[in-house]
Formats: sequence, C-alpha cells, structure tokens
Amino acid sequence: MAVLLKPFGSINWEKQAFKDLLTVVGVEGKKEALSEAEILEKIAEVDVLQADVDVLVTRKILEEGKKLRAVVCTSIGVDYADIEAATDCGVIVCNNPDFCIIAVAEYAIGMMFALVRQIPKGVQAVLDGKWSERARLGGVEFFGKTLGIIGLGKTGREVAVRAKGLGMNILGYSPHAGRFAAASVGAELVSLEELLQKSDFVTIHTSLRKDTRKLIGAKELGLMKENAYLINVARGGIIDEEALAKVLQQRKIAGAALDVLGFEPPEEGNPLIGLDNVIITPHVAWFTKEASLKTRDTTVAQVNAIMKGDIPLHVLNPEVLPFWEKRISKL
Repeated sequence: MAVLLKPFGSINWEKQAFKDLLTVVGVEGKKEALSEAEILEKIAEVDVLQADVDVLVTRKILEEGKKLRAVVCTSIGVDYADIEAATDCGVIVCNNPDFCIIAVAEYAIGMMFALVRQIPKGVQAVLDGKWSERARLGGVEFFGKTLGIIGLGKTGREVAVRAKGLGMNILGYSPHAGRFAAASVGAELVSLEELLQKSDFVTIHTSLRKDTRKLIGAKELGLMKENAYLINVARGGIIDEEALAKVLQQRKIAGAALDVLGFEPPEEGNPLIGLDNVIITPHVAWFTKEASLKTRDTTVAQVNAIMKGDIPLHVLNPEVLPFWEKRISKL
C-alpha cells in the first residue's frame, strides 16, 4: 500500500481517514517533529509527505523521495517548503489557503485586547494574591484609534472588518491588493512608511517571502509612534527580532504581541523572551475546532485526488503538472 508520512504531531485522524487508501507513518512516540535525517531514512518509500511549520521540506528530502507524488501543506504559508526544488523533482506542492482565516483574524484582535488591556498581567496578579496591582493595569480604548494592516489578503481584510466594528480607522499596506479590495473593508491604501508613522496599532498579515523577510527592521520600527503596538500572527521572519527587542527595551514603542517567532520554539537567549511589554504565544492563532475541521476536509480531498492521479486543490507550482502527470503514470 502507498505511504503517507506525517513527520510531526499525532497521526490519529489521518490513520482513520486514509485507512483504505494509504499507510500513515508518523513520529512513533516522539513529541517533537522528525529531523531532516530522520525524514531521509523514510522518504524513499513515501508517496505523500504531509507538511507544516514544524518541519523543513528541503531539496535533499525531495530529491531522495523517488516515489514522492506531492507535498501536502496543511497551512496557508509554505515558507518551510522548497517549492523550486519540488518543481525540479516533479513533485506537486499544495496548501490549505482558507482554513484559518477567521481564526487568525479573531486571534489578532484578541491579542490586541490582551496586550493593551494587560489581561495576562491581571490574571497573574490575582494568582499571586496581588489584587492591588489593578492600579497599574490601565490601558487605552480602541475606538477612534488607527489600525495599520500589513497585508490585505483574506485574513487582513477580515481583521479590518472586525476593527471597523470597534470604531477604528484602517490603513493598509498591501502591494498586491487593489484599491477596490481595500475600500470594500473600509481601508485606505498607503505606503508602508505612512502606515507605520500614523498607526496606533500595526498588525501583520502578509506571507513570508524573500521580499518580506525582515520587512519590519530597525528603520521601520523607528517610524512607529512611541505609544504604538505591534501584533504579528503571520510569520516570525517578517520582523527583525533583535531590532524589535531593542526598541521594546528602550520603550520606543509601547508593546508587541507575537504568536510567531523566527525560530520556533524559541532558542535560548531569544531577546524577546521575558520582556514586560511583550506577549508571546506558541503559534496557536490558527487553532480552533472549526479551522481544524476545515484543514482535515481539504487535506483528505487533496490526498484522495493525488492518489487517483488527479490534480488536487490549491497547487502552488502548476508549472510542474505536465511533467507530474507523466511521472506518476510510471510509478
């Protein structure tokens, strides 16, 4: 029987969903994701590789996957997969572009509330028996403030809708979004510089690419107001973490709320860990019951199509398809 390798997390639902189609292989008792070396030990016999941010899908893995038909990414962003190498190897890469749009948009708003109203500190004060800390836990209101959204794709636009409901003014920086798309959610398109200078809150919703890696560095952070807040629920690599830590330590911006980091879990010595004006959560913005069901439905549809030799949903390298169809006919 054909093999699906999921080198991270539980394989329980996959085993149930694909019991008559594929043998599902996982981490076999390990909590952490498989390393590249461990994936290489298995990849020669794998037909479908299920991937997510927990693993790197490298050129070496793809070249050793002699039977590999596809890399099925269960996330929206696929910066962890070498798509160029997959194309060279005749392997389809597909993603799951819609499953957590609402979840992430809601989480971004929730992070804003938690950060600005100091909710985690309030919870900890009660646990510590320090009720008097309430005198230190003031915040600001969102009504009438300006929210700058970097990336007005589907998630960014959902954030805009919710922020409008809070009475916020919306600025957007999104080179690939038209003015009609921005206007549909009440956002004004501006340059990145103008957005950073004018916004009371900045939230990031773009994908991680070559042109967005460290998009927010020392120069950009220097443009922000001293009472402004930065939220990132997209990808950690979009922010220069050392530069962010420096401006936070110097109180040159008010605070940051991050669900993603450049390296996850954070390495020892990450300068953001422990700062009193930062909230960091473990990459869970996507994680809701509804989003989990959506990703499962899409993944099942994609794997079923791939094993039938059909083109799956959401192919990211369509240029490989003519070669792919010839290649799998020989497998």
